[in-house]
Amino acid sequence: VPVGLTVARPLGAAVKTARFLRERGFGQAEGRTWDELRQEMPEAVEAYKSRADRDALPGSEPLEDFRQRVLRGFRKLARRVEDTAIVVTHGGVIHVLLEEAVGRDKRFMIGNAAMYRFEVEGDTIRRVVTDATTSEHESPR
Repeated sequence: VPVGLTVARPLGAAVKTARFLRERGFGQAEGRTWDELRQEMPEAVEAYKSRADRDALPGSEPLEDFRQRVLRGFRKLARRVEDTAIVVTHGGVIHVLLEEAVGRDKRFMIGNAAMYRFEVEGDTIRRVVTDATTSEHESPR
């Protein structure tokens, strides 16, 4: 059962999919293990994993394109929602939102099933910290 349905059913909420919430496309790395990729493209893997070049994996969606897709879509969603929306998405999308909200100079460890709360006012995205949303670890880069 898709996670969105698991969350929405008990709330009686509708489930809508949104393309902007897709994880970043990783081109030739999709569906492959790091071990497989290290065998075939060790330089690209090293550049990506060391953060020297986040676009090093062949055929991957450029990081800045991914960021803009997520931010544009999230802001558009916020303008359409009257009060609150629950968004179920991937770690990369959450990472983009966290960077926008608290700064790109932080690193985040986003665990499975982590919860974050954001508020949007105009183009400004802010993270709201509550007892239920303190699951990540922030550290200076």
